[in-house]
Amino acid sequence: MPAADKAAMITLLKTIFAGLEADGFSHTEIDRIEVCPRGDTLATADATGVRRLRKDGSEIEVIDAHYVLRRGPDGWQFATAVSLPHNWSVA
Repeated sequence: MPAADKAAMITLLKTIFAGLEADGFSHTEIDRIEVCPRGDTLATADATGVRRLRKDGSEIEVIDAHYVLRRGPDGWQFATAVSLPHNWSVA
């Protein structure tokens, strides 16, 4: 689900989290995050085992994610976010 600009991204995230909340979403736990600097103002981050959980601990979904981050005048921000099936493989 691509978003053309910041306003579209905010709308998309609100829609995603409204669906999670309707399913009883309480919090997120992440198994692992690996951040790799790519320069002074660029980095990538991979999050594996991103678990969306209900208050009782039951899973709503488990995904992996890849992020591109850039540092601007206001600090580090997400430039790109990609959601992937958990344990995805390019092979």
